[in-house]
Amino acid sequence: MADSPNDPRAFIERLQRQGAGGTGRRFPIPTLLIVALLAFVIGFAVPTPGSVVHVVYAGHVGVKAVWGRVTGEALLPGVYVLNPVSDRIFDIDVRVLPHNFTEIDAASKEYQTVRLTGTMNYHIEPTRAPDLYQRVGVDFVEKVIDPAFADFVKEVVPQYAATDILGKRDEIRARAREALGKNIERYGVTVDDVYLSNITFSPDYQAAIERKQTAQQQVEAERQILAQKSVQAEQAVVEAKGKADARVAAAQGDARANQLLTESLSPQLIDYLRWTRWDGRLPQVTGGSSGTLISIPLPTPEAQPAPTQAGPAPAGAAGPAAIPTPAAGRTPAAPPATRVPAATATPAPTKPSG
Repeated sequence: MADSPNDPRAFIERLQRQGAGGTGRRFPIPTLLIVALLAFVIGFAVPTPGSVVHVVYAGHVGVKAVWGRVTGEALLPGVYVLNPVSDRIFDIDVRVLPHNFTEIDAASKEYQTVRLTGTMNYHIEPTRAPDLYQRVGVDFVEKVIDPAFADFVKEVVPQYAATDILGKRDEIRARAREALGKNIERYGVTVDDVYLSNITFSPDYQAAIERKQTAQQQVEAERQILAQKSVQAEQAVVEAKGKADARVAAAQGDARANQLLTESLSPQLIDYLRWTRWDGRLPQVTGGSSGTLISIPLPTPEAQPAPTQAGPAPAGAAGPAAIPTPAAGRTPAAPPATRVPAATATPAPTKPSG
């Protein structure tokens, strides 16, 4: 095994070999040991600027240790002069810091595997930094926070069904913040907030959840279609009722109008309307129970042929009746209708016997 470059005895032996092989002067071993010891004492006793002055920056507090023992209160940001032989100052970050938890396995209420990961924001109380450094050390996150979070997950998650864990994420998060805060506050660490960044299940259960969600979405879609059809049916009923009410209202209006019109009719009004609306033409055929009346228009004097022979008309032969001309301004009266007797049935002749 090669000699270590930091081994004083090996260093001295190399010097002796070099001195023996050269022309230089050989130093005895006790002299070399004395020189090395004096150099060590001088280097330790004579301070450097970095060992005498220490600066505590903003967002930190200093924990002072004298001969390795924590003494006094936390040092606020500033410049401090130290004894380079016995004093040391350790800086503690008191700002809000995030910490990512490792994935933790737990079991749900129905013994389904659940894996949780999260993040916690925390800060150290400045006045309790010396106590935390003395009791736990600077690696308090791995010693205190991680075990507390794992214990919380394994205690709380089994109280929930697997189907409720995702829906009650905020509730679990609030309980985690409260439980972790009570657990680690005795060390001077304050929990600001906890976030559950990821919640996963076993692959089989995850696939079952996805199938269930798909089925629920299909059912919800069918419900929406049914509700839409129900609304459309209600609209059709309302529309039909409105049309029926409109027809009833129109019929009632017509009935009322007819009633008022009927009440307004009088014999004088009927005669007036009859004469004002007559076009002056007579009916040609009128039927009746006693027979058929046929109106035969009489020939006018201009339409009669001239007599072939002159002389007086035989006695008993009457000329055509004169048709009176209606006076101006008056409607001519209808000519009298000539009654034509109804045809009678003639009995058929009977054949004599024998």
